[in-house]
Amino acid sequence: MAHFKGVDFFPHGLRMPIVANRRYFIGVSWALAILSAVLIMTKGLNFGVDFKGGSLIEVRSKAGPVDISKLREVANAAGVGGVQVQGFSVPTDALIRMEQQPGGDEAQQAATTKLIKALGDGFEIRNTEVVGAAVSQELKTWGIYAVIASLAITPRALSEVDFTDRYYFSPGRFAARKGQHQTIEITPVGLESKRIGVLKGSAHEAYLKAFFRDCVLQPFDQAELAQDALQAGKVDLVFADGTHLAFWLNGTNSKGC
Repeated sequence: MAHFKGVDFFPHGLRMPIVANRRYFIGVSWALAILSAVLIMTKGLNFGVDFKGGSLIEVRSKAGPVDISKLREVANAAGVGGVQVQGFSVPTDALIRMEQQPGGDEAQQAATTKLIKALGDGFEIRNTEVVGAAVSQELKTWGIYAVIASLAITPRALSEVDFTDRYYFSPGRFAARKGQHQTIEITPVGLESKRIGVLKGSAHEAYLKAFFRDCVLQPFDQAELAQDALQAGKVDLVFADGTHLAFWLNGTNSKGC
């Protein structure tokens, strides 16, 4: 019986001085990283139609499997700007992506109609979607939020990766109306029955529930609403992030709080 000895991609005894040339490799890595950052800042990212806005047209060839190259030539010849064509798993179907047109929704709809006419009678238009600039901007914003949320430190995430310790801590602070803070003692006993505004669902709310159980919590959906309540006298204090309160108190919006 013949024995399979494997396949050699590199000669036996090959020695590559990677560690000896580490400074060179590190320098190349830094150069590529800097070049990437410069290109992102100058050229920007190449967003697709979903993020820049545009039209999506799903077509089906009536004559059998679609010729992607020929369809791409026809779409580019329509004169509607940048067009991308890709096939589906179904050989008769294809998806055409057309970039956002200057002139708003009416110009976009006109360009979509022009492209459909250029395709002729050989294609069935199965679906057409127009992604407006407002929708595309919202997708970009929530896409960034989704990436940030995916990095949250959760028990499941900790079971897969390690996180460094938090490098910056902003302590919580109480804020009261001017002249009132001198009569309030910031202790669990001193804040008994005091109305305290706090952001709903925040760590500050959980802290008050744990250590200031006899105060009257008034949660708000937004920190600004709690601040407005303090100005109007609807709460006695606000408990929030110290840095946020410092900017608010030193600005004009605090109105003397």
